[in-house]
Amino acid sequence: MRSSACEIRHSVPLRVRPLAQVQAPTGLTVKSATSSKVQIGWSGSASSYTVQRAPVGGSFANIATVTTTSYTDTQIDAYLQFTYQILAGTSATAVSNQVTVGPPRPVCRWRRRRRSPTIR
Repeated sequence: MRSSACEIRHSVPLRVRPLAQVQAPTGLTVKSATSSKVQIGWSGSASSYTVQRAPVGGSFANIATVTTTSYTDTQIDAYLQFTYQILAGTSATAVSNQVTVGPPRPVCRWRRRRRSPTIR
């Protein structure tokens, strides 16, 4: 009696390779910052990067996906402080260091006046 089920006569070993681990971007720095834009740069070998920004004390949000190792953020508020980080692709585990950018500190130039002696 024949079985209607398929029979495997030869088996071929299947090779399974683990996925290459995505390396986190490194060396995130602020290249320049003005009241209207912030330019950041980093090093990495991923095919794409997700740029994230958070107001200080807030949660990170994706603001761009880029294929280069730099980004210029023109959607900033000049009076707020922001923290940036970069993800390799969309990996939540391959995260760069963080950098914080904000309004410049006011420069106070207080000079004590020298009083001229008064004669009484």
